[in-house]
Parts: sequence; C-alpha cells; structure tokens
Amino acid sequence: MRLWMLAGVLLAAPAMTSLDEAASKLAAYREAVSQREAAMAQGASDALPALEEAVDAAARDAQALYRAARADRATDLSVLKDYATVLRATGDYDLSAEVLARAVELAPEDAATWQQLGVDLGKVGPSKRREAYAALGKALALNTTAETHFLRGQLYHDDRLYDLARAEYESALAIDAAHAASRLGLAIVEARYGDVVAAAEAIDALGIAAQPYDTWTRITLRDALYQYERLLRPFDDTADNHRAYARLLYRAARLTDAILAARRAVALAPEDFDTWNLIGAMQLQVGTPSSAREAYEQSLKINPEQPQVRAIVGQLSAPPSASE
Repeated sequence: MRLWMLAGVLLAAPAMTSLDEAASKLAAYREAVSQREAAMAQGASDALPALEEAVDAAARDAQALYRAARADRATDLSVLKDYATVLRATGDYDLSAEVLARAVELAPEDAATWQQLGVDLGKVGPSKRREAYAALGKALALNTTAETHFLRGQLYHDDRLYDLARAEYESALAIDAAHAASRLGLAIVEARYGDVVAAAEAIDALGIAAQPYDTWTRITLRDALYQYERLLRPFDDTADNHRAYARLLYRAARLTDAILAARRAVALAPEDFDTWNLIGAMQLQVGTPSSAREAYEQSLKINPEQPQVRAIVGQLSAPPSASE
C-alpha cells in the first residue's frame, strides 16, 4: 500500500471508532430511557432517581462522543439524525436544529426530518419561530399527516394564535379522527373560549390516551383558562358548568381555584357525589385532611355503595400511630 494511502486509512480509523462508540452510547441511552419508562409504568418511584441519572449520563456521554467524531460534518443521514437525537436529549435544541438543517440539505425530500427540524426550531425560541413554521410547512407539502398538522397547531397555540391552532387541529382530525393530541388541543381551544363542558368532556373521554401529553396539557390548559378569565365573559351559573370548570382547573394544577369551582357545583347540585369525591381528593392534595374527610363523608351519605371511598374515610378517621 502506498504511504499516502496508508496515512489516509490511519487518519480515518479514529473517527470511525468514535462514531461506533457514540452509536453504542446512544443505544445505552435508549435502553436507559426504556427502563425509566418501565419503572414509571410500574410505579417504581424509588428506582426513578437512579434511572434519571443514568439517562442523563448516557445522553451527555453520547453527545461528547458524537461531537468528538465531528458528527455535525457527517454525510450519512442516519449519523446526523442520531446526533440530533442526543443533542435534543440534553436540551441543545439550537444545535440539534443546526444538525438537522444539514440533514435536510442531504435529503430534501425527507418529510420526517423536516418535521423534526420544525419541532426543534420551535423549541429554540421566538427568534426561530418563522423558520419553524416554514419547516413544518415543508414537511406537510411532502407528506400530509395528522401529526404534522398537530405540531403546527401546537406552535400556533403556544403563540396564542388560537383560531389558527384550531384550524390545524381540525385538519389533523380530518386525517385521523382518533389523533389524541389534536383532540386535546381542540378541547383546550374550546376551554379558552369558555365552552368548559365540551372541553372537560372531550379531555375526559380520551382517558389514558391523554397521558403522554399531561405536561403540555397542564401548561397549555392553565394558560387557556387564564386567557378565558381575562375576557370577563363568565359562563352560566349552573352545576354542569362549575363541575366541568373544576375538572379543567384540576388538570391545570390550579387546585385552590378548582376546589372553589367544585364547591359551587355541589352547592347547586348537592347530590353530586362524584364532585364531592373530587373535592375530597383535592383537599387531600392541598394538605387539609379534615376537609377531605368531610367531603368524602358527604359523598357516602348520598351513595353508600362506594367501598374505596369508605376505605379512605376509615384511613382519615383512624388515630395516628405512635410512630407518626
């Protein structure tokens, strides 16, 4: 082998090795994420701190290895996507967007990469908003999907462009009527305009399908309710409206306001044992067990056939143990 060819092989080998190591660490990161999700599903909260640490460490290590291998200059689309994945995992959305911008140069017809580029640009902040919309528009032009319509609606929603967000969610649901995220988004828009009963029923109907979006729902719904309240257009003073409003406030983590709304609901409909149970649960969460017990006891007076509620009342009525 000629000397210059041998030198080229020797120079190329470390980079290849680094990419192999980076890919191995990325696999370790994905395995750690899988273990964390399994622990969360099983309710193994004691294991979560160590698993969170493992996830973060693997992501940081993978990022360092990809950076050392100069993955940002790669001409392999899969390498660029993998590098963007670990950058995203460490919250470096600006860098992941730069890497994906190179990726779409290499594969301009790859709708999925345009979509992810739009998402990452959206997370950078206002300075990249226009580019984010453009990237998602490009993704839709290449492949019209419910998910891409939702993601663009989500951007509009975050920018408080509610009518535009509604249009995107409706477009998504026209493609896939079961698209949970778009159903959530549309319900939150309805809450913003004061249709609290429809909004609460739509979110409740999703059940466990809504769980992956809990954080986004809480943040977005909280803002939607605040925006509605600023309109100073109160809904009719009915038990149904106050009950629904209480459930929405609860999902938005506004517990004090939710308790007030729920108590107004039972003042108008005192036989509503489900709302008394909701009051009990919320009073426990805000640290007022005596008020919780009173609410649960009221529920049992209305409907004695609630063994779980009766068990909770028993626990709340029991004297504290010596260890407590």
